[in-house]
Amino acid sequence: MQRASIVERLFRDPPRWVSYPATILLVAAVYGIYRWLWPALQIYPFFLFFPIIIVAAAFFDRGSGYLATILSVLVITFIFPPVDSSLAVEPRNLLALIVFLPAGLALSALLELRHRLLRQTRDALKQARVAEERTEVLLHGLHQSEARFRQFAEAASGALWIRDAQTLRMEWLSPAFDRIYGFPGEELLDANPQCWASLIVPDDRAAALGRLEEVKSGKAVVHEFRVVRASDGAFRWIRSTDFPLFDEHDRVQRIGGIAEDVTEAKLAAEHQGVLLAELQHRVRNIMAQIRSITARTGERAETVSEYADLMAGRLLTFARVQALLTRSANIGARILDIINDELAAQAGHPEQYTLHGPDLVLAPKTAEVLTLAVHELTTNALKYGGLSVPDGRVTARWTTFERGGSSWLGLDWIESGAPTSSPADLSAPRRRGFGSEMIEGRIPYELGGRGELSIHPRGARCRLEFPLRDRSSILETDAPRRAAIYGGLLDMAGEPDLSGHRILVVEDDYYLATDTARALRSVGVEVIGPYPTEEGARTAITNATPTGAILDLNLGDQGPSFVLAAELQTRGVPFIMVTGYDAAVIPAEFETITRLQKPVQIRQIVGALARKLGGAA
Repeated sequence: MQRASIVERLFRDPPRWVSYPATILLVAAVYGIYRWLWPALQIYPFFLFFPIIIVAAAFFDRGSGYLATILSVLVITFIFPPVDSSLAVEPRNLLALIVFLPAGLALSALLELRHRLLRQTRDALKQARVAEERTEVLLHGLHQSEARFRQFAEAASGALWIRDAQTLRMEWLSPAFDRIYGFPGEELLDANPQCWASLIVPDDRAAALGRLEEVKSGKAVVHEFRVVRASDGAFRWIRSTDFPLFDEHDRVQRIGGIAEDVTEAKLAAEHQGVLLAELQHRVRNIMAQIRSITARTGERAETVSEYADLMAGRLLTFARVQALLTRSANIGARILDIINDELAAQAGHPEQYTLHGPDLVLAPKTAEVLTLAVHELTTNALKYGGLSVPDGRVTARWTTFERGGSSWLGLDWIESGAPTSSPADLSAPRRRGFGSEMIEGRIPYELGGRGELSIHPRGARCRLEFPLRDRSSILETDAPRRAAIYGGLLDMAGEPDLSGHRILVVEDDYYLATDTARALRSVGVEVIGPYPTEEGARTAITNATPTGAILDLNLGDQGPSFVLAAELQTRGVPFIMVTGYDAAVIPAEFETITRLQKPVQIRQIVGALARKLGGAA
């Protein structure tokens, strides 16, 4: 290929060391031909040598044409002896010589110009072919780039867009725009930017347009705004990353952006915050339960070892009920599992207890209270009753029945084979212990039922009745719920004397309600209640207006309620609120009301109430 290129160059643009000798050879050849043909042709030599000038100038260059002209003149004038001397000396021959010389030179120049034009044209065509090949390569690369960008834009979850920096009109939109905004993107192309801005909620519209003005100054911005999705009217949060696109003079020519729907991410972040607050709230409630159990156990234990044994058993029971409730979130626990797990842990062998009843799943709150009650019955049976001797037995039977239009559960606990108690022991006053208070106090209060415990010569008997309702447990952690109750028991020595005051206590947690009532009575208060429901409290204040109130905001499963608070405020009754939630859940009309954040000491409650009553007076 290289040799062919050299040969081609020699024939196309021969160097002078090739063209000049070739010209001399051509002139010599024509001279020989002229000498040989002269007798037959009888023509002037100028006509024969003139084509040599054309050939030399056309195929070689102007210099070769000049050389051929001069050599032809010299040969004709000095070397060639004319056959007819008159041809060389006639005036017309001299005139022909005078015309031949400039004509040959001029023709050589013209042919050189033609040669140069042809060479330039040839070079231009070659460059054009090279440019065309490069253009084809660039176009192929551009098409590939466009195809990649199109695939990227179609696959991207965010909406890609480009708009003119001066008019803010959309020039290009990716398909994701239709899905995110719920609006056909082609209707926004080259449309007034107000059309796009109309999709943004009025609260965020001015700020979103202001961010575009910032990008026009050369800044890249990230901002969020809400849109009303045209397809379904839903509000969606959009995070837009806007950036300038510069021209060759570093001026902002266009604005590009990526719009992402971050609604789910924002909701997840907010939900995570709610879950964290709820977790904190529930931990406080669990600690309140443990604190109340600790305080109650300490009041009744006579020795340290007894206190340790009682606490260990009750805490283990508390852990078991948590395990039962968390097996299936918000579903509750089977009554068979509740009773069987407790008896299996305490009985000497499986033949010591018998269980009869339908397979029922109790609501979380009911399961929680019943588990603690069964633990107290089992502990008492292990110490004094049917489980204290190898031949003793415990029988638990339960069934359902209708009362007042709703389903109730009846549970009978019957012990047999216990050591015989003397008549004196049976007739002696029975100290109200933790278990008795649980059965006869907490179950009626928190579950709205009835509990009865009696001691017989061969063991204890217990009858529990309560409605089967959906009640939330403090141990539920799978979904945000409103605050439950925190409580505690403290000595009120040193607190202000509140004698003469009638204080309404509204609280649905048994321990917190009874602890608060006890603390208030210790400082001379006449307690109205406590009431676990808003309805009972409202009936009470209709019959007798209190001088103050302690109000729990979350009664039952309905979340925080401010109906009773509003009624107390209307009646001019000073009150305080105890809650596990932050101030964000409190309406503006109650912002000035004293709010105690859980966990809180009973002493703090009494102190805050005393200050409230003092200020009201």
